[in-house]
Amino acid sequence: MIILRQHTARYIITGLICLALSACAQPAVVSTIDPGGNLIVLSPDDTFARSLEEGKWVLQGSPAPASLTITQYNTVPALKIDTAKGGFSMVRHVQANLMTTPYLDWAWIMENHTGPYHGVSFMVGFRAPDGSAHAGPASLAPSVRGSPVANRIISLRWSKSALKRGYMEPYPGSTENAIIYSVRGGSENTGLWWRETIDLSDLYARSWPGEDLTKTSISFIAVVVTNPKISSLAYLSYLRLFR
Repeated sequence: MIILRQHTARYIITGLICLALSACAQPAVVSTIDPGGNLIVLSPDDTFARSLEEGKWVLQGSPAPASLTITQYNTVPALKIDTAKGGFSMVRHVQANLMTTPYLDWAWIMENHTGPYHGVSFMVGFRAPDGSAHAGPASLAPSVRGSPVANRIISLRWSKSALKRGYMEPYPGSTENAIIYSVRGGSENTGLWWRETIDLSDLYARSWPGEDLTKTSISFIAVVVTNPKISSLAYLSYLRLFR
């Protein structure tokens, strides 16, 4: 595996941000699951730069050149995200049956932050079975030509309080088809690597009970960056879908 030095990676990602933003007008590149039921969604090495160049990752918003850096944190390869550089989203469009790849796995480090949640979060988009209630396209879903339609959203957050871990609540302004799930949180847990494995099928079944999971698909996975009043760094490593 090739690990890019921090200053080299900053140059490469800066050069590709303009290409990735211009690709937003192009049809989405939709990734599929390999025969083993796996998809490496994000790898913090040279493959991330290639994914930006190829349009597998789509940038939306106006990220500053220094927003994204490939680096290492405590010897672990990581994508460093700086919320001080403005809000934006990174979207990876996928086409996967929920029950074929129900697990999402990653590692992250969060710094202390203000507000109820950290400024960096994950958003997973789903396509509900035909005929489901509230099946119109979710207003939160990124809009890229040629991308799979999403009408269910689960937002995976780092909460301000560690006591909120595992808590689910409706997404404000989109209460019928979007849920916030607090994966972890608390200032006592910042600055450390945490490995997470989330059963998306379980979260979906709890959020929209009675829907046929075998006819539900995953449409996208996004990294969402908001611009809080006080900036805070996040480090992400090896995001993947698997069964």
